[in-house]
Amino acid sequence: MHHDITNQLVIDSLNRKIVRTKNVLNNKQKKIFIYYRHYYWSFNLCSDLNVLINESLDFCKMYKKKYNFYLLTLIVSDQKIDTDKINSEVTLLRQNENTNLKFDFLYKKK
Repeated sequence: MHHDITNQLVIDSLNRKIVRTKNVLNNKQKKIFIYYRHYYWSFNLCSDLNVLINESLDFCKMYKKKYNFYLLTLIVSDQKIDTDKINSEVTLLRQNENTNLKFDFLYKKK
C-alpha cells in the first residue's frame, strides 16, 4: 500500500473503490482485463515466456466460471530485444490464445 491506512479519508476512499469494483464485477456485461507484464528487463526476473502464458491461462481458468470477460496480456519488452525473437515468441503466444485470452507485444519507449 502506498497510502496511510490509518487516515479515515484514505480508508473511506478504499472502501468506495472496493464497492465500485464489486459492482463492475457483478455486472453481467463483458469485462476486459489487461495484464501488463515486463519481459526480459534487467529489473524483472521473468525471462520465461511459458510463465507468462501459464499465468494468463490460470487467470482465465479462475475467472471463466464467474465472469464474462476478455483478458489481454501485454508483454512489454525493452527495445533492445531481437525482432526475430519477438516474432517467434508471438507465434508461441498466439498458439495459446482462446476465446477469452489474447496476447500482444509492445515496446517500452525510452
